[in-house]
Amino acid sequence: MSLIDDARKLEPSDFAIGIGFFVGVVAPGFLTLFLYKPALVTSLDILKLLLFSTAITLPIVIINFIFVAMLYDEDKKLQNLGCYLSELLR
Repeated sequence: MSLIDDARKLEPSDFAIGIGFFVGVVAPGFLTLFLYKPALVTSLDILKLLLFSTAITLPIVIINFIFVAMLYDEDKKLQNLGCYLSELLR
């Protein structure tokens, strides 16, 4: 098995997940790094830059995932968001 054979076996949904992860997790962290510390972006190698970018964004993504998971009931239907938020704010 070579890398090319493994790449040929990938389905389009695998590419969509990879692109979604990059756009949703890596890119915002990279842009945040570039906005506040442009010299750090130019000095880090690609692996450290990817890890640092992911570490900046991933906690927010996890918190959002938990919040959205709490809004789903057993039938997988989204509950009324306004009622749920009003109960949280009381």
